[in-house]
Amino acid sequence: MTSSPSIPASITEHSRQWAEKTTGQNRAYLNILIEYFGRDRLLATITKQDANEVKKLLQALPASRNTRKSPLG
Repeated sequence: MTSSPSIPASITEHSRQWAEKTTGQNRAYLNILIEYFGRDRLLATITKQDANEVKKLLQALPASRNTRKSPLG
């Protein structure tokens, strides 16, 4: 399974339990994962090392990234 179809399904499934702000934050994080790994990346191919790299990237992003349209790299 690739990341693209599973993300909207995951958000829909969990958003009933999340506050509106949490849903927005999680949607933003998941969109970053798509941007980082690509739409067609198979979820089973994402390694622990990949996850650690994207975690470092997320922690380094400025809070205003979306308003400035900054790329990931």
